Amino acid sequence: MFLSPSSFEAEANGKRYTFHACIIEHFNTMVDIPVFEEDFLVMCIANKSGDNTIVLTHDDCKEVMGTSVDFHWVAEFIKKRMSVTVTNEQKQPTNLLR
Repeated sequence: MFLSPSSFEAEANGKRYTFHACIIEHFNTMVDIPVFEEDFLVMCIANKSGDNTIVLTHDDCKEVMGTSVDFHWVAEFIKKRMSVTVTNEQKQPTNLLR
């Protein structure tokens, strides 16, 4: 079972990177950006079809942490996107503002 939110680290080329991972749901194409300190946000949007998991940077999210943004904002700042299958057992959305 994936407990959301969580954090993890990775190392590449001698540099350490930190990641904040969470599962959320969108409401009318709006998503909540959590407050986080890690270098990157890995956000799985459980009720979105297709590429439902995205990676955003801390710097890009800094001004909107703790607020809701629309998919247009998200699309502008995505660093990586992928599709992840979320089962009912794993789905524990951590939306901030709802």
